[in-house]
Amino acid sequence: MALVNGQHPVTGSSADEVKTNIKTALSEKTFFQLSARIDSVSNDTLYVHYQSSKIDKNYLLRLAITESNLSSKISRGENSGKILKHESVVRIFTTMELKEDSSTAAIPLKKFIPGNNCELILFIQHKQTMKIVSATSVTF
Repeated sequence: MALVNGQHPVTGSSADEVKTNIKTALSEKTFFQLSARIDSVSNDTLYVHYQSSKIDKNYLLRLAITESNLSSKISRGENSGKILKHESVVRIFTTMELKEDSSTAAIPLKKFIPGNNCELILFIQHKQTMKIVSATSVTF
């Protein structure tokens, strides 16, 4: 099962249906604009400055640090002996209220050290419907 934009459930193995739902979601107009930049890393915390064109108590700001170019060697089961590659693995995920249109978010890194294969993804999501209305990313 895949859930496109928090609203459109589709069978994950149905590539055409997933693509159609993604295309529809991307064509929808949004009233939020979001931008971000990494300010600094200090004391096991990443500081990110974000700016939103609007604030609304019904929306949350979600922040995820992802890592790509990972692999794992499988030792058991049907994939035994294979090396599986992984992209955009979420290493850190946090949520905050969207109370200010411009602020700095502090993300605890929990001893994770972001490197060249990492990206910070930010998105604004409705609390009840889970619809994502804006997103942006910053590479490390």
